[in-house]
Amino acid sequence: MRCTLLCALVAACAVAALAAEHQSETLANGLKIEYVYTLEGCEPKSKNNDMLTMHYTGKLVDGTKFDSR
Repeated sequence: MRCTLLCALVAACAVAALAAEHQSETLANGLKIEYVYTLEGCEPKSKNNDMLTMHYTGKLVDGTKFDSR
């Protein structure tokens, strides 16, 4: 029962994440930032000198991947 409920919850979250529209912004220097996933209701916010980790894929304008983590 727990496994079924957990699987249903994970599936619902995945569908919601895929259905969400991607937000993006383009900076003055032409750099485009696309937000694929943002956490709703997350209280901790980063501050100056905090160490952050993230997953990203760097792509050129023509779609060629040049870096990824």
